[in-house]
Amino acid sequence: MNDRELLELAAKAAGYDVVYESTYLTFFRQDVPGRPIWNPLNDDGDALRLTVKIPLTVSFVKRDQHEWSHIV
Repeated sequence: MNDRELLELAAKAAGYDVVYESTYLTFFRQDVPGRPIWNPLNDDGDALRLTVKIPLTVSFVKRDQHEWSHIV
């Protein structure tokens, strides 16, 4: 799965109406006035709003002295 497919699925899960424009290699939100760019991979604000919209739980557990793992 590439980034474009990942973002399409994330937008669908959140109920966002986005369109990908290959000219700009980015997604634009159709459901928000002004069609802002939407990219939770590069924009922490978009990522946080996505996490709130789709209740995700991310926890970090220290497995040993040097290794961390995450549970989603």
